[in-house]
Amino acid sequence: MARAVTLGRNNAVGQFTRPDDSLRRAYVTGLTAVVIKELAPRGAKYGARTGTGA
Repeated sequence: MARAVTLGRNNAVGQFTRPDDSLRRAYVTGLTAVVIKELAPRGAKYGARTGTGA
């Protein structure tokens, strides 16, 4: 689980969270965070379209 903040098209910050939504110390920045942020909705769309996932 994570929270993401987009800082334009090519930059972002993602911070990992615990199941109770409290923040962890780990985070990702830059293009890595952008890619992770982009994968989440694409995975959800794929799961909805194909009926896979939880």
